[in-house]
Amino acid sequence: MQLRKIIGRSANALGYEAFPKYLAERRPLAARLKHLIERCGIERVLDVGGNKGQFHDFIRFDVEWTGPVLSFEPDPQMAEVMRRKAMTDPLWTIRQEALGREAAVQTFNRMKMTCFNSFLSPIAGQDPDNVPVAQFDVQVVRLDELLPEIGPLERALVKIDTQGFDVEVLAGGPEAFAKVPLVQFEVSFRPIYHDAPNWIEGIKAFERAGFMFADLLTGSPIQGAIWEADCLMLKPSFA
Repeated sequence: MQLRKIIGRSANALGYEAFPKYLAERRPLAARLKHLIERCGIERVLDVGGNKGQFHDFIRFDVEWTGPVLSFEPDPQMAEVMRRKAMTDPLWTIRQEALGREAAVQTFNRMKMTCFNSFLSPIAGQDPDNVPVAQFDVQVVRLDELLPEIGPLERALVKIDTQGFDVEVLAGGPEAFAKVPLVQFEVSFRPIYHDAPNWIEGIKAFERAGFMFADLLTGSPIQGAIWEADCLMLKPSFA
């Protein structure tokens, strides 16, 4: 640790910044998101598709966000993982439910690697870890129905990572997303799930909701062809 501090101070003195190698892929997204959070005056974060809390950790430690985070996660096992982690973060709230187009009970797929969990069926042969190992029913709610409970979203960042279900989340919250200034969602350049929108359809859906394109960051420079990317879009008043 002391050696790391010495290296860091030496790099800063020369006009450089030293950081662990494993953080290199995340730094462009962290820097861009931090800038847009400041530009849009963000005061709260909604994390739709929380999984094990990866985005919470990213925005806390990489983006250095110190405000409240509300995570939605329908998988009870993953939600419990986040609840345990949230015991050390009083500004992190976990809701064990999914967001979607309609309020309903739907069948959810838990995959071999849980970051692939989805309502949609994976296309066979794409990834050996993206195969269902369990199926169960979960509660889906519309974001608009939650507005009286969760409060105003005029200064909210909404991050959506639901493995092919992002546009369905958008469809369930026209009133909410009319107020939201900044969104981050996932776009796919290769089909991974049956019936999932492609990257153009995803971006167009958010454009129709009043957002404009801000950035597209893969976070995966070590790959060959890129499969997915994080798309940032904001309201024109903040462009």
